[in-house]
Formats: sequence, C-alpha cells, structure tokens
Amino acid sequence: MGDKPTLFIVDDCAAYKVLISIMLKKAGYEVRSFESAELVLSALETDIPDMIISDLEMPYMDGLDFFRVLKRQGYTYRAIPFVIISSIENESRIEEVQRVSKRPLIKKSIPMSAIIEKIREILENPSVSIMNDSLKKTTHKY
Repeated sequence: MGDKPTLFIVDDCAAYKVLISIMLKKAGYEVRSFESAELVLSALETDIPDMIISDLEMPYMDGLDFFRVLKRQGYTYRAIPFVIISSIENESRIEEVQRVSKRPLIKKSIPMSAIIEKIREILENPSVSIMNDSLKKTTHKY
C-alpha cells in the first residue's frame, strides 16, 4: 500500500478514531479508519494492512468477535498483527479477551504517546500479535 506501514483503525467512537488517526499519521503511519468491523472486512478484500487496531466494545461485531472472524478467514488475514484497544477497566473482561485472543489489549486510558510506542513495538516484532496458534501461551498486558 506504500512505503509507510498501513494501519486499519476500527472504532465506533468518532472522536477517539479521529484522535488516534491524527496521532498515528504524525508518527509516520498511513492510517485508514473505519466505524465497524464489517467495513474493515470489505476493505480487506482489496487491501491488506500492516496492522489492525480494533476497539473492543462496538455494536454488531465487537473486537473479540472481529478477531474470531478474521482468524477463521485463512492465513492471509491471520498473518496481520491484530491489536485490541479498549477503555474498559473490568479486569475479568480484560483477562477474558487476553485468554481468548492471546494478544495484547491496550487500554485507551494510557497516554497516546505510550499507545503509539506499543504499536511501534508490535510492528517491529509482529510475532507477539499475529493470529498464529503457536503463540497461544504468549500473553501481553499493556
């Protein structure tokens, strides 16, 4: 898609989606934002991003369900680093997400600079967040 890493951001909160998109663009990323997982699924038919960052709590298809759908789609989608981001503070829900998805959950409450740094770290070492079944024992909590 270009020289810059391309990130797909999916979040039903327009204000947060705009904020994180602006900050990631300033950090040197190409960003496409979506208001629903269904729209990302349509975009994936023609474009494959370097990472998908999905809000956890969204109507119709939440971030965890979106993760499950992509994982069933085959190797092309499973090789995309997938990060769940959320404003939830419920520790049992956070543990459930990490247990089911086996990938990082980044809290929206941390400073934007820290979120961007976590994204940079994952892009530099995508094995921590790709949908590879061999990583089931890997857990990350940001």
